[in-house]
Amino acid sequence: VSMKIKAKESSMKYFDISLILMLHICCAFSLNHGLTEKAHRHSARSRDLRIGDSHPSKHSGSHYKTSYTRIHSSSEENVILSDLEKRMAIIKDFSRQEGGWQDVLAAVEEMRVAGIPLNQHIYHAAMQTCCNQGQATKALELFDMMKKEAISNGTHKKASGPDKFCYDVAISACRRLKQPQRALNLLEEMMSFGDTFSPSMYTYNEVFRAFRGIRNGLAQVDKLLPVLLARQKGGGNAPRSLSVCLNLLWIMADEGSWRRSLVLMNDMIDQGVYPDKECYEAAIYGCVKGGAWREATRLLDQQKFEGNKHIQVKPDEFSFRLTILACSTESLAKGPNSEEALGRGLIALKQMREEVKEINAKEMLEVYKQLINACVANRKQWNRALDLFNQMKTTCKGVTIPGPIYRSMIHILSNSSGNRWKESYALLTEAREKKRNLTTVTYNSVIRMLCKDGELDLAYDVFRQMRQNSKMPGVDSYNQLLDGCAKMGDWRKALALLEEMNLDNIQPDLYSYRATIGALANGKEWEKGLALVARMARSGLQPNIHCYNAALLGCAKAGALEGAWERAQAMVEVMKREGPAPDVYTFNALIEAYSRGRKYKLAMNQLNVMEQLGIKPDMYTYGNLINACKKDGNCEVALDIIQSMRDKAIQPNLVCYTAAMGVMAQAGRGDLAEQLLREMNYDGIVPSVITFTLAITAAARCRNMSQALRVREVMKRNGIKPDLMTYTALIGTCAKTQTCQMVYELLDEMSAEGLKPNVHTYSATMNAFNMCDRYEESLEFYRKMKADDISLGQSAYSLAIEAYEKMGRSHAAVELTNEMLQAGFSLPVKDVEDFNEWE
Repeated sequence: VSMKIKAKESSMKYFDISLILMLHICCAFSLNHGLTEKAHRHSARSRDLRIGDSHPSKHSGSHYKTSYTRIHSSSEENVILSDLEKRMAIIKDFSRQEGGWQDVLAAVEEMRVAGIPLNQHIYHAAMQTCCNQGQATKALELFDMMKKEAISNGTHKKASGPDKFCYDVAISACRRLKQPQRALNLLEEMMSFGDTFSPSMYTYNEVFRAFRGIRNGLAQVDKLLPVLLARQKGGGNAPRSLSVCLNLLWIMADEGSWRRSLVLMNDMIDQGVYPDKECYEAAIYGCVKGGAWREATRLLDQQKFEGNKHIQVKPDEFSFRLTILACSTESLAKGPNSEEALGRGLIALKQMREEVKEINAKEMLEVYKQLINACVANRKQWNRALDLFNQMKTTCKGVTIPGPIYRSMIHILSNSSGNRWKESYALLTEAREKKRNLTTVTYNSVIRMLCKDGELDLAYDVFRQMRQNSKMPGVDSYNQLLDGCAKMGDWRKALALLEEMNLDNIQPDLYSYRATIGALANGKEWEKGLALVARMARSGLQPNIHCYNAALLGCAKAGALEGAWERAQAMVEVMKREGPAPDVYTFNALIEAYSRGRKYKLAMNQLNVMEQLGIKPDMYTYGNLINACKKDGNCEVALDIIQSMRDKAIQPNLVCYTAAMGVMAQAGRGDLAEQLLREMNYDGIVPSVITFTLAITAAARCRNMSQALRVREVMKRNGIKPDLMTYTALIGTCAKTQTCQMVYELLDEMSAEGLKPNVHTYSATMNAFNMCDRYEESLEFYRKMKADDISLGQSAYSLAIEAYEKMGRSHAAVELTNEMLQAGFSLPVKDVEDFNEWE
């Protein structure tokens, strides 16, 4: 200590303090007074050695020659240094030079060749130099050489073999080379020599570090930990070294043993070893590996504890990122707590942005990526994902947002509920402008969303962009567009796409044909749909059940046209005979075709056919059967169908009841309409506004105003507001019952509800006043329609012409007739029975 103080006082810039201390320790233990004097002379001489003054050159042995020459050319001849001491000084010199390990090994080898015995200090210095300069393998070679020479000489290891410090360096080298088992063996070898070689905390720490990141490393550490605890003073359940505890926490974290990490943290505090920031990070990482996201958030929140005094560890960016990773991983698992975990991760992100001043933009990008992927896994979280994406662009300015994030965002928006095609299309455009890598799947997602929302032109635009970006469309891309054509009924584009697939050498699959047939069906080109089915069979591609059902649906929609229901019937017979076997959707389409073709008995007979084939009818089957009754006004049959559903333990739904209510409205059976409302109430089904409107229409047809008003009261009690159709039906009832004064009350109610009359409402109003012979008031509403710029229908023209004729104003009637003909309408119908065209 005194020499160290003197060195500082004399400002010896290049004085080798460690060498001086080593020499004085040797003096203290030496029995040879002459050696002590020699050591003092060496200490005085070290001032002139100036080992740090050597100028390093490339590693060719010049370092060794320079230092050796400088020592031997000393001007003070009376100071004699032994060869061992000279080389010790040289090794110390090389240890401070970059790449000096080669010269150190050269010096050691020269000493061995020269027959100079190497002591523990030489080996220790050489091993330490190699280890510090990234040559851990060379350090272990020196260690093995030292052990071999000690054994070959027959000496005791304790005397000339490796000492405690050499073992420490060797264990550190094993740690660097990821040889944990050898490090453990060396530790056990040290302990076998007794108390002289007793491992220090540093030794244990290096062994524990060696097991970090090693598979099943915790099992090996568990064998060693009790030995350490038994050797340390005062015992305890945790090592009294923060660095040792830290390595233990990381070993536990690597294996996801988060419970043991928390126990160790508590034991550390009990023994006065307070966890620092890195300890908390290791414990949180263990929670990440073990899927304990709640514990990770608790550790983040509690980074302070009470010991002898209050100590607070402020979480840094890494702690926040680990916690967010734990939460997002739980959310990605789609478990019962996924939404809660995602919400907690978003809270951690908010705290991170508020508490951490300097945030690495690249690392933050990964944080946002994890949370966005968690939102993608929970499809309902598209709004959160969009907020995170916009926040990310603000927070991570200057950092390139990679293509996978754009793809994830487009994916979640394309699978979200609601109309999100604008955001998807904008993200796709932004990614293309920034030249991000977008896959064919990404383009297909946007195309699917655009087609789903009826934006067929934009879908074609994205399809062309995909080609421009060298992303060749596949059969899925074409199928998305064909599906959009089917929804829009654009059969011309569908057929053109089918031909384009052949030009691109892409073989249309069954879905391609099904979508095209669907487009033909919705476009009322049912005959072309049947022809396409035949074309598939001729080309060797056997149509499946979906293709047949799509063609049958086309026949059903055109059932009133000549030959439509007959073709549907013939196709079902072919399916029964040749396959594929008809299913419930097949019969639903056939029943609808019969219904539209006014073939009530044939429709009803299909229930028996389905029963024979073992096909169970569904709600749509019964709904179509009830609609078939509507054409012929078979109210009793419609009620029987409802009852048969109950008999088969099938609860009629709102669709079936509304279809039955339509039958009552068509037949003018207000009494049965009220009965249906009571049955719906008994079954716990709340009628819709359409159901109530049809009930009012049934009352109008039987000229029962009081019944219509009762239905309106029931409607109000159920909390359902009348809409424009409802008021139009009530005004139609006024026309049937010739209660014109109530028309004004209904119009005032409409105005109070913010509803504006349309052409059908005005037509029903004019009809009511015509029925009451109040023609001038009828014409007032006609003029109001024209003033409000409402397009006139044939009913409005006919009622106005009738009013003029009844008032004897033939000239005005003729002029209005010519105007109607110019508008493309036919001659007026003299006897207008019903103007409820809204139905």
